[in-house]
Amino acid sequence: EAGYPEVVLTGTHLGTYGRDLPISNSIAGLVAEMLEMAAPARLRLSSLDPHEVTEELIGCFGRFDNLCRHLHLPLQSGDEAVLKRMRRPHTANEFRRLVERLVEAVPGIAIGTDVIVGFPGEGEAEFEATYRLLDRLPIAYLHVFNYSQRRGTVAATMPNQVPKGVRSARSAALRALSDAKWQRFRQTQVGQSFSAVILEGRDTQTGRLDALTDNYMTVRLEPSEKRIGRTVDLTVVEATERETVGRVLARQADGVIPISEVR
Repeated sequence: EAGYPEVVLTGTHLGTYGRDLPISNSIAGLVAEMLEMAAPARLRLSSLDPHEVTEELIGCFGRFDNLCRHLHLPLQSGDEAVLKRMRRPHTANEFRRLVERLVEAVPGIAIGTDVIVGFPGEGEAEFEATYRLLDRLPIAYLHVFNYSQRRGTVAATMPNQVPKGVRSARSAALRALSDAKWQRFRQTQVGQSFSAVILEGRDTQTGRLDALTDNYMTVRLEPSEKRIGRTVDLTVVEATERETVGRVLARQADGVIPISEVR
């Protein structure tokens, strides 16, 4: 009603929604209800644990055009033994199968993940297992974190703590992998058309605008009088190492009510 073009659904352990309620509901049921009420505005889901993504939720992508094709699924490690020490509720193999299922079911989906490097006991073989898994899977981008000891935690007293220099080197390797994967993902979208939301601010030197696609790409557009919050149709024409470039299509719907005017 206020004219916002996108709503982000977020929360701690978002995928467990409904399990503590007296009525029978689930995150997929909530998403379906919200999508029906929010149309034509789109809905984006924030981080979900891999085991929280159900077939019912995957089915929502096929049912609703206004569900953003973007999921962030924390992996943390691609090594089974490390995941057990972290007490994660999923295995690396389960994560692999989920990503492959999503890419098959939702063409163009951007899947991101979190990775912690240098968790106690992570040797070269364990790190290589993580790197190989992420390199092989159609992940769009990574958020990489260095493990750090926290007093009072079980991990802080575990044997085989990983030296800071090793953690930094592994982090750099995964960040470089993330950069390469993100560019490859964006390059696969060249020539595709999207509905995108104009973001706040413009390049002070060129006057160019940025717009966010449903699958998480920030697309650079030529200067125009388009307004913040306006929904535009665009085609991605180029994906370089530094940016994704798009062109606004000639025919435009009025889109949403503008939130404010680009200055």
